[in-house]
Amino acid sequence: MSIQPTSISLTKNITAALAGEQVDAAAVYMPQAVFFFQQLDEKSKGLKQALGLLEEVDLEKFIPSLEKSPTPITTGTTSKISADGIEIVGELSSETILADPNKAAAQVFGEGLADSFDDWLRLSENGGIQDPTAIEEEIVTKYQTELNTLRNKLKQQSLTDDEYTKLYAIPQNFVKEIESLKNENNVRLIPKSKVTNFWQNIMLTYNSVTSLSEPVTDAMNTTMAEYSLYIERATEAAKLIREITNTIKDIFNPVWDVREQTGIFGLKGAEYNALEGNMIQSLLSFAGLFRQLMSRTATVDEIGALYPKNDKNEDVIHTAIDDYVNSLADLKANEQVKLNGLLSLVYAYYASTLGFAKKDVFNNAQASFTDYTNFLNQEIQYWTPRETSSFNISNQALQTFKNKPSADYNGVYLFDNKGLETNLFNPTFFFDVVSLMTADPTKTMSRQDYNKVITASESSIQKINQAITAWELAIAECGTKKAKLEPSSLNYFNAMVEAKKTFVETSPIQMVYSSLMLDKYLPNQQYILETLGSQMTFSNKAARYLNDIIAYAVSFQTADVYYSLGMYLRQMNQQEFPEVISRANDTVKKEIDRSRADLFHCKKAIEKIKELVTSVNADTELTSSQRAELLETLASYAFEFENLYHNLSNVYVMVSKVQISGVSKPDEVDEAFTAKIGSKEFDTWIQQLTTFESAVIEGGRNGVMPGGEQQVLQSLESKQQDYTSFNQNQQLALQMESAAIQQEWTMVAAALALMNQIFAKLIRRFK
Repeated sequence: MSIQPTSISLTKNITAALAGEQVDAAAVYMPQAVFFFQQLDEKSKGLKQALGLLEEVDLEKFIPSLEKSPTPITTGTTSKISADGIEIVGELSSETILADPNKAAAQVFGEGLADSFDDWLRLSENGGIQDPTAIEEEIVTKYQTELNTLRNKLKQQSLTDDEYTKLYAIPQNFVKEIESLKNENNVRLIPKSKVTNFWQNIMLTYNSVTSLSEPVTDAMNTTMAEYSLYIERATEAAKLIREITNTIKDIFNPVWDVREQTGIFGLKGAEYNALEGNMIQSLLSFAGLFRQLMSRTATVDEIGALYPKNDKNEDVIHTAIDDYVNSLADLKANEQVKLNGLLSLVYAYYASTLGFAKKDVFNNAQASFTDYTNFLNQEIQYWTPRETSSFNISNQALQTFKNKPSADYNGVYLFDNKGLETNLFNPTFFFDVVSLMTADPTKTMSRQDYNKVITASESSIQKINQAITAWELAIAECGTKKAKLEPSSLNYFNAMVEAKKTFVETSPIQMVYSSLMLDKYLPNQQYILETLGSQMTFSNKAARYLNDIIAYAVSFQTADVYYSLGMYLRQMNQQEFPEVISRANDTVKKEIDRSRADLFHCKKAIEKIKELVTSVNADTELTSSQRAELLETLASYAFEFENLYHNLSNVYVMVSKVQISGVSKPDEVDEAFTAKIGSKEFDTWIQQLTTFESAVIEGGRNGVMPGGEQQVLQSLESKQQDYTSFNQNQQLALQMESAAIQQEWTMVAAALALMNQIFAKLIRRFK
């Protein structure tokens, strides 16, 4: 005889394990089957995602052919609702779910329960298990009416606690009434398979309810990542404000210290001393830091809105930066030139040398005055959307030189020979700029003026820190919202536990296996593995993108070997060294060649970054937070390479004009040669050259200037390694979870094999 699966009952230990409850280990006689679901439930909570990474294969290719196929046990027709059929799940937004998790859960449960009642009434010819009787239809209609009343109220408002309890009690009450239907011989009128199918539908509905947390969790994680990015940007802005404030002090400290000793500043050219050299270093650092601070404050940015506006629709960070910059407006270098004028001089020189280098290196052509006008106009266009109303950069030296490149700005010329030597840049340009402050120290800003800058910086940093605190609270709130979606904290939890217990204790074991595996564990594993796969995809792409950029920066590690002409000319200009003049010329040529090569590398790197930005914007596999992080990273390296462009151009315009010649009276001096740029002697410009070389090698003194080759390469390699390590960690997590899944499915196989033995033994005994 055959045995129906509904006739098999389960022991207490098996039902406890299937329900995810504690098992009495002392009473276990088939451990793999008993512990399987308990362990699977525990492990599934820790799985990470990647089902999307697993390639689907044609299973038919791997099914061995049997000489004689076994006759399967027929379990009868089964009817089942679909998780995809609960349409409201896709209609509920993360905001709606978060606003009232209990209401959202009840809406999903209500639709799933309504589908379950419809499935109960389905005729057998349409896939139903058994045609409903009149009494069944009456009972179903009664509970449908009760359900619809609650669902209609849910469309308008939330339910009361009693109404939620009433809603979730409907399945239990319905089944009790159905099972009470018996004939005169006390035999149930409704087959157990139909009740079992109903409970399976309810289990699927509860799985849909608990899955509501997935899109919300994704949304919260994205929001938290975005706020973390805002915090990172704001922290960087506060750091730059501090560094700029300290650098301004470094520029003017020598003036303040010797304000009464004006004679010490009557130095030019060969009279250069370390005091003015330090001021030049500080001025260039100030220009680099200020450009970095203001580079991301344009109205339109390549990666969109940088900071979210607060509840008053204010951009707190940009406002704090603008307030600080406006506090610099009254700082004077002398009676005619203020601090913004000094910066405008620096940027005018940078724009002109960059234009010259590009024209000479890439086009093998000389720049004209018209070209310089265009170069300077481009720089003005860069600063126009970034400068503040009180601290204007574009209408100072930039405007003067744009109108007439050969003109002077308060006695400072771009070109040699008082502006007449086109394409021969003034080799003492920055000494002339510093002399604006040192010619008459009594006319420069005082320490009291600087104290106002300190006050403004502290005020702006405080505003930024307040914004950071608000974002940190927002991150914490996201965590709280995620916790609110835990099933144990929602109204349906107790009813769900009771329903699962009933389902496990009253349903055939194969039905329980099917429901738990197909409706719960597989979707959970898929979601977790897909999340892990998304993270791996992101980190792999990020590391690959940075590798593409590093390819153009590998040679930067030897920058200190090649950019050393200034040091060589100082230390090796002695007659006792053999062939010193030819060696000096070789050193000049090597630095020219290296700077030309690195200019090409910068050009290619910037082009590659722009190409990658386009790819990132078009990449649909990235989440919004991942895209923002990648664009932020690429934008920061684009800025670094743009500044390296400037630094290399400054070196190139000087070394390409260096002329080495022997001394006229070698018997009277120790030097073997003279080095000139135009008509200027070695001692008048060597410190300016070494300052530029230091900027190219490592970002100047203390590495604070953006655009140093070694710092760019180190940053790229470090960032790339971070993404690579993250990817490796995710791969390890995937391997561990894949192993866990494999172990769990091994337990499934063992449990099913044991069940098969039980069936076979029972069948033999009945025979």
